[in-house]
Amino acid sequence: MWYVQDSKFFEKEKKSTQTMYPKLKYYIENGLVNLRGELDFSASFENQEIYDTYFILIIFPKDYPATVPLAFEISDKIPDDYHKNPDKSLCIAPPLELIRKFSSNPCILNYINNLLIPYLYRYSFIQKFGKAPFEEYSHGALGLIEYYYEFLGIDSLPTLGKLLLIVLEKTYRGHLMCPCGSNNRLRDCHGPKLKILSELPIQQLKFDFINISKYLEENIKKNKGVNDESKRIIYSKG
Repeated sequence: MWYVQDSKFFEKEKKSTQTMYPKLKYYIENGLVNLRGELDFSASFENQEIYDTYFILIIFPKDYPATVPLAFEISDKIPDDYHKNPDKSLCIAPPLELIRKFSSNPCILNYINNLLIPYLYRYSFIQKFGKAPFEEYSHGALGLIEYYYEFLGIDSLPTLGKLLLIVLEKTYRGHLMCPCGSNNRLRDCHGPKLKILSELPIQQLKFDFINISKYLEENIKKNKGVNDESKRIIYSKG
């Protein structure tokens, strides 16, 4: 277990958490570390500060910090239909964005401060002011498409399919022309973003690709305007 194999790191995690969030306590149950209790926080966006408290359970995976923790709100303050996964864990961000932000500094304070609290802040803001302070991605595959569009700076399903296939098939060649139609070579266009994606877990990228493909298939069947080119690109490699 990670907390045994790297006991110094575990002690460092406990100390940093206790210093900043003293009402959160560590427990080890059935071989898994979890962190639970009251999370008091203050956060602001565009000078609008929110103070709030949530009862939180954070479960550390067995291979932490290689894998991102799961967070649950355990007092039913947040309804199940607000950005939660099927297992009722909090849907904090699209999976690859979650991995990317956490892996930049894989520690519990990074997870709480830069991932969990922005999620809680947004919900508290909505409850207080009746509107969202900033947009969030849609649920499911549509949210994945929105995420990749924003991350890659594109708005085309065929382009998305072509770029993702470069990473999945490991066919990146910087001297080739970028498939986005910019007439620039890949290394001078979307290449740097693709390299970031290539450094993240390939299984998650494959999973996202499959979910996007299923979403497109459903919309094609419903005649919602996904064109033949989108279908050809996304399904070109099965």
